[in-house]
Amino acid sequence: MEKQIKKEQSVENALNILEQSSLNKSELNKIKQHLKAYKFGESIPTSIFSNEISAFESACLYLRNQKMSYRKISILLNKSYNTIWLTVRNAQKKQKKPFKIRSKTQVPLSIFRNQQKTFLKTIITYLKEQKLLTYKEISLLLSRNERTIWTVYNRN
Repeated sequence: MEKQIKKEQSVENALNILEQSSLNKSELNKIKQHLKAYKFGESIPTSIFSNEISAFESACLYLRNQKMSYRKISILLNKSYNTIWLTVRNAQKKQKKPFKIRSKTQVPLSIFRNQQKTFLKTIITYLKEQKLLTYKEISLLLSRNERTIWTVYNRN
């Protein structure tokens, strides 16, 4: 509990510093959104993704392992309750070992709220356009082939 309070205070301090900076309004709003998502624990580390299970299964299983309810996961990922429940059940069968968090790169769950693209494409688009990562860097973070990343990103 004490750790959570310190985390929230440091995010609040960062938000205050940003408001006093000379960034333009759109840049400032983007940074504020990501900090708020981090503050409330509404982000997932990129190191949870593996080629054993899909990106969506990884995210659902990770959030469930963080003691989040199926209902809250369904709201955050903009999917139905039944879809989340079934996905977690299937992911638990496929992946027996716990996640190893080895990357500091986080993906905010807010990018999935108005999702028109596939789950993987949404993550890749965020990493490519917001974090300005190369296909190679994204492929390493998501444990996917670089050509797969390129194909998913460039698909209509």
